[in-house]
Amino acid sequence: MTYLLAALLVIVIAMLGYLVRASRTLGTKLTAIKSSQIKQLEELKSLSAEHNRRMKKLSQLSSLPVVVKNSGSLDFVVSLTSHGARFSTLAHVLNRLRNQVLQPQSIQLNIASNEMDSLPAEVKALEKDGFITIHSCNDLGPAKKLIPILQSNPKLPVIVIDDDLDFDPELFLHLVVTHNLYPCAIIASRVHQLVRNENGQVESFSNWKKQYSDSEGPQADLMPTSGSGTLFPPGAFHADVTDEAQYLALAKNTDDLWWYFQARRAGTLVRRIDGFSDLNFVGETQAVGLWKNGNKEKNEANLAALLKKYGDPLTI
Repeated sequence: MTYLLAALLVIVIAMLGYLVRASRTLGTKLTAIKSSQIKQLEELKSLSAEHNRRMKKLSQLSSLPVVVKNSGSLDFVVSLTSHGARFSTLAHVLNRLRNQVLQPQSIQLNIASNEMDSLPAEVKALEKDGFITIHSCNDLGPAKKLIPILQSNPKLPVIVIDDDLDFDPELFLHLVVTHNLYPCAIIASRVHQLVRNENGQVESFSNWKKQYSDSEGPQADLMPTSGSGTLFPPGAFHADVTDEAQYLALAKNTDDLWWYFQARRAGTLVRRIDGFSDLNFVGETQAVGLWKNGNKEKNEANLAALLKKYGDPLTI
């Protein structure tokens, strides 16, 4: 009897061991299946998001035949700047603009006068070929991308880009077509949304909604991140936008805030386009980007200075 009980105990222990091992194996398999399903779901979500993005981009061009039929203008100019630390990749960025489906009437490159002699030969060659026009200007940091051309009172819309990005070949086309639908608005591929607190005061810049995409506008609380591709129509700004001394005093190195406040002073709204908000940086250009050099803190200080000078941009 004792022997039988011992044998039964051994069998029970063996069965328990088997059940534990089987449970672990089943759990592992279920986990693997669950992980696979989660992965598949994530892939489906990604594909769905990409499909929606493409459909939105396509819908933005649905008005192109109407624009052409109504003799809408597709003319525009491109303006950008650069500095010595990025000269090595500048020719690449400029040449990539040849891939744009819709080509500009001109490309204006604004370079600080003290860096003109440092421009690479391949960049100067692009001017000799007639592809770009190079201007010498005061060193206004990133504001060189727009202030010099605004000082010449352009009659065409100006598309501003940064010198450290590769752009979707359809970007200019989408900006210009949307401009024809909203000719008085700034057209932006990427925006941040101004946020107010419960007392109605403008929140610090760190609390604004970055890369906002919940609405398209035109509306007053959207600030374009200009270098990602932004179209400024003629007359978009208050006349003070070209005041270099005021810019340097109030908004140095935070040009997007400067454009935003000066546009709001002129009553200009912003329209956001879909499908172009992802940033495709060139090489190691971000190693010398403004955010790497303390620009994040300057946004807060300069926003406070602009608010003190001009007031709430939603009510000025």
